[in-house]
Amino acid sequence: LPNKLSVQLGAAQQLLARGVEPLVASRHVQVDARSGRTSGVIPKSPYTGDRTVAEYLFRNRRPGGGRSSVYTSTLLLRREIAIEHGWDETLRRHQDWDWVIRLTTAAGVRLVQVPDALVRVHTGSAASVSAGSNWEDSLAWADRVLLGQAPGVYEDFLAAQTLRYALSA
Repeated sequence: LPNKLSVQLGAAQQLLARGVEPLVASRHVQVDARSGRTSGVIPKSPYTGDRTVAEYLFRNRRPGGGRSSVYTSTLLLRREIAIEHGWDETLRRHQDWDWVIRLTTAAGVRLVQVPDALVRVHTGSAASVSAGSNWEDSLAWADRVLLGQAPGVYEDFLAAQTLRYALSA
């Protein structure tokens, strides 16, 4: 949306002034590709920094909409940080979650999510990787990345992903 960069740059500059490397997200609205309907603001509760990003994304995760999320199209960060900590191109699923978790566990990178909805995310595309139900790739990723996280993160991720795949079948 038109004010995305100005809002996020303001948040980034506040962190940089304190010597913190910023990763600034926003909330978003979803636009259904088939109907054109627009959701309310997502996520219902923005990330506040009171827990790890993995805990925010996956603890008590529901399979439906409105859940905790950090969409890559909402992110603002320094180019050098993005290049230094690039995406894992070997992953077939969960590249975005993997990237954000790695960025926020790297020294000095802190995620903040501004409360504004600054992006429209179009959903429902048949070509979407997220729309698929490849549970094997999800399990492999969770085994590699989430087993070492806070208690319950791995288990809640598996439960929510399994329910999501079951609901989409």
